[in-house]
Amino acid sequence: MPFPVFFRHRFKTIKAPFPGLFLLPLLALLLATGCASRVTLTPIDPTKRTLEVSLNALDSKQVSESTLMFLEERDRFRAWKKDPVATLSALFAESGGWKNANHLLALAELCYFQALKEHKPELVERLFLTTAVVAYQAIFNADCDFAAIAYQPGAYIATEYYNRSLARFIIFFRAKGEKIRHGMRHKLLVGELELQGNTTEFIWPAAEIERYIVADEFKIKGLRREGSFSGIGVPLVFLRSNPYQNEEIKIARISSSTLALKISPPKSQAATLVYTAAVEIYDPLVSSQYHDAGKTLPLASDYSTAIAFMLSRAPSINPLKALLAPDAWENLQGLILLQPYEKDKIPVVFVHGLMSSPLTWASMLNRLMSDPELRKRCQFWFYGYPTSNPILYSAANFRKALRDARARFDPQGTDPGFDRLVIVGHSMGGLLARTMVLRSNLQTFREKANIPLDIEQMPQEQRDLLHSVLEFEQLPFVSRILFLATPHRGAHLADSMIGRLGASLITLPFKLLAATSAMLTNLGQQKGTTMLRIGDRKFESMPTGIDGLLPDNPVLLWGAQQMEASRVPFHSIIGNDRQAGVQGGEDGVVPYASAHLANAQSELVVFSEHSVQEKPPTVAEVRRILLEHVGAGLCAK
Repeated sequence: MPFPVFFRHRFKTIKAPFPGLFLLPLLALLLATGCASRVTLTPIDPTKRTLEVSLNALDSKQVSESTLMFLEERDRFRAWKKDPVATLSALFAESGGWKNANHLLALAELCYFQALKEHKPELVERLFLTTAVVAYQAIFNADCDFAAIAYQPGAYIATEYYNRSLARFIIFFRAKGEKIRHGMRHKLLVGELELQGNTTEFIWPAAEIERYIVADEFKIKGLRREGSFSGIGVPLVFLRSNPYQNEEIKIARISSSTLALKISPPKSQAATLVYTAAVEIYDPLVSSQYHDAGKTLPLASDYSTAIAFMLSRAPSINPLKALLAPDAWENLQGLILLQPYEKDKIPVVFVHGLMSSPLTWASMLNRLMSDPELRKRCQFWFYGYPTSNPILYSAANFRKALRDARARFDPQGTDPGFDRLVIVGHSMGGLLARTMVLRSNLQTFREKANIPLDIEQMPQEQRDLLHSVLEFEQLPFVSRILFLATPHRGAHLADSMIGRLGASLITLPFKLLAATSAMLTNLGQQKGTTMLRIGDRKFESMPTGIDGLLPDNPVLLWGAQQMEASRVPFHSIIGNDRQAGVQGGEDGVVPYASAHLANAQSELVVFSEHSVQEKPPTVAEVRRILLEHVGAGLCAK
């Protein structure tokens, strides 16, 4: 009997509302036993699909599709879901004989993924260290089948697993208060990692280290992370104790370094699997590449975090207090070096302006340090000073600081780098800078200030002060100056009610007051008055830094004329608070006519108020000029 007839006969009493409904379970069973599965396509946005395909444990809460396939190919997926640590231990024990870098990469991802989920500190530490070991083998093992080269996605991802897991391990290591020792062993999922020796380019003695941090432990605010570069290794910031000391030349005791573990595969399949690793600490200002097993990778670095730490730990002074009470600068005045002096590198010295400090250069420094050519060819210094002091007095102290630096770092005068020193001065800082390349004597000051100085009748201390302030020669090693919003011919603000009030409230340092008071008394005995006359103005006391910015100051105008005739190359960057690229106007403090100098090598007018040093076009122009100065002008394009 045919099948349909038989069916109708056996179930002829059944009345179904939909004929054949009772056959659906049977049909489903038949379909389930079929040999082919149905493939469908669903429209999706390409960007979304790209993100789905690229997801991995580095940036999501799941492992990548390729790693899931890796588990399924070995029939380990169910075991991994049930007991991930045991499964990973078994896989790691097998990995020594693997020749496929992608397989090692999958294991590294699984270890990293599990480390993020675990809560037992000891197990988390072992998982992260195992990740680093496996990822390193994927990158550098000569038996593996992909090379760690640019545009190789697997190599880049493996490097990220190595860096991030090593960073986590360093944090664990630091929390336990341990120190690196030769022969020290750390547990892996299977076996151990033994540290065998270390090499370092670190510039400070280990005993001076107060603490160290992983750069990625902190989020920076107020400063772009422009000085952060991808590569292999963990960027660190080392902090020394006593970041600032009472010395004329200060070296900032914060530096950037990069740590890497150079991991070798186990030499034999002994009962205990032991990998060996050398600890290597690099100075990114010295090295930019990492080498192992005939392969070369860029070295990771992060200057921005080191700069942020330096700025956050630097002693701060309220700008108003710094102006009105310059004695507060007593322990801070002088040159500040970011690192110990390096022969052959060109010093670039930044000098801040009125009511400011070296902190004003943070954004510019961050951007310049991100340029590899400038890092290689330049060393960045800062000069801090109380801006309320007379300009020529501050300039005399600056001149002495530079001479002292030459005597300390290059006493024989044979370093070609020092002979190409560059000064970048903002506002009043530019006025200090220009005196470094000018010449003056007492006769010049007699003529400009209309004072019959008879120094032979003065005490020795007063004569020494006048000589140091009013008599100077061009410093031969200053080879270029960049003027940023510099009031070469004064600023009307200095002659305003606010300016006069500020000048009247300033209290000069006791040492300077004592000497100048005696000097004025001496002058009074010569002239019959204790009024100091500079041009058409009379002063009852020594002029302050604000007084030195008066537009009719003949000494200031004389300096502008001399600078225009100078043979030392100089550049001007001028702010216009209304329009960029247009001569004229002002930046709210300094008019264009005051900041402009004839015969400048270049002049750029940017849209800016007086804080022109913070503007990106200014930073780009400074970078361009410095690259040309070091002989790398093509790099600026």
